[in-house]
Amino acid sequence: MLYAGSDSTGALTDGVTGFFDNSFSNNRDDYDARKLFGFSENIGIQKDSVQLSVEKRTPLAVTGTDTIFYSIGSMKQQAYHFLVNASGISQPGLEGYLEDSYLGSKTALNLEGSTTVNFSVDGNAGSYASDRFKIVFKNAEVLPVRFSSIRGWQQGSSNEISWTVSTQQGISRYEVQKSTDGRSFGLLGTKQPVTAGTSNGYTYTMEDKTPATGDNYYRVRSIGYNGSYNYSQVV
Repeated sequence: MLYAGSDSTGALTDGVTGFFDNSFSNNRDDYDARKLFGFSENIGIQKDSVQLSVEKRTPLAVTGTDTIFYSIGSMKQQAYHFLVNASGISQPGLEGYLEDSYLGSKTALNLEGSTTVNFSVDGNAGSYASDRFKIVFKNAEVLPVRFSSIRGWQQGSSNEISWTVSTQQGISRYEVQKSTDGRSFGLLGTKQPVTAGTSNGYTYTMEDKTPATGDNYYRVRSIGYNGSYNYSQVV
């Protein structure tokens, strides 16, 4: 979805949809819907020489690369953002990125959720070039998160949990889970991966403001963009 503005208050201007199923073909056919253009900003899926509003195609291959090309038009000099919603396409080893040829950047996509990508259009022709954006899927070797340490301690009436990882390539988020018996765990909270670490790795902390009376057990689950996950030790 394409929105005017760089936050959630922006107005929806246009959108496209892709479906993946073994019954569909990667060739353009009657299952695809051609784009109908209005007078405001627009986005289409570029397929051959035609723009589509709906593309139906075979599931993404987990080997090699796969690309969806987009075409934007009638853009104004202002801030915009994309909201990319994905569901049911994650596979072990599969990563997806929204690539911006104007900025030379790429943004990792959540393949089982939403990703917001801000961008802007200015007086430079490259900023409103029709072929500025594409989504590239590729098979990448995902390195498992290596938990260097995890510890918990009482801090006043709360409990503090801290953990350090030495690597975190392709990680979407961390979930801190809590239990009173060490077997059945529920979600305490989540942490987004930080971009800056130290020579010891990447360190995170979370506070449990309402610990249960008696023993409290904690563990951390790392979740990758490709749906893979890994657990820390229990403390």
